[in-house]
Amino acid sequence: FDIFDSIAYVSCYDNAGISNVANFIVDRDISPPSGGSISNAGYHSALSVPLTLSTGTDIESGVNTTSDFIDRQEAILSGGSCGAFGSWSTLASDPGASYTDTSVLHGKCYNYRYSIRDNVYNLATYTSPSPSESPITAKIDTTPPAVGQAEIYSGALYQSGVNYWYKGTVSIRAVASDGESLILSCQYTLNGGSSWSSATYDGTYCKGDNLTPVGN
Repeated sequence: FDIFDSIAYVSCYDNAGISNVANFIVDRDISPPSGGSISNAGYHSALSVPLTLSTGTDIESGVNTTSDFIDRQEAILSGGSCGAFGSWSTLASDPGASYTDTSVLHGKCYNYRYSIRDNVYNLATYTSPSPSESPITAKIDTTPPAVGQAEIYSGALYQSGVNYWYKGTVSIRAVASDGESLILSCQYTLNGGSSWSSATYDGTYCKGDNLTPVGN
């Protein structure tokens, strides 16, 4: 059984032969707290990862709210994926309901887990908003994508440096890459940035095809 109750009695006698009885209850608790969580995964563009924590509950001996701690492990971020993670190490003790990790570095991945004990030292460890999920992973990318010089690759009649003269429609492109989180989307403008339109990305180039720029 996980829980059992037992009432214990203590009888004391004095030298006059008078007795008195007191009792106390012993409860067995071998179950850790449950229902807690740690959350905040995904990409982060600043050198900080805010974590939201929940201790969960313990219906037996109760949660020891000062026993909690956060562990972290680290890996290299490259091409949107994390490399092999290192060993777990303690990041913070007694962090409270929230904690911001400001010791992260650009180009790294971080897994987090949150642990807390009840008042008889049973340990619960939460790795995500759902106990069945893997540890939450934060990916740190603080630099913008690299974008090359835009060029007209179809439809240009004459080029001189970065100036193009055209007739009809044109297609434009620029080399784009991001070594950490990869390219998510591209946009282009033909009016000096007053408005932007969606472009396509083929893994090398951001492209806008069959466009009609405003003429002079």
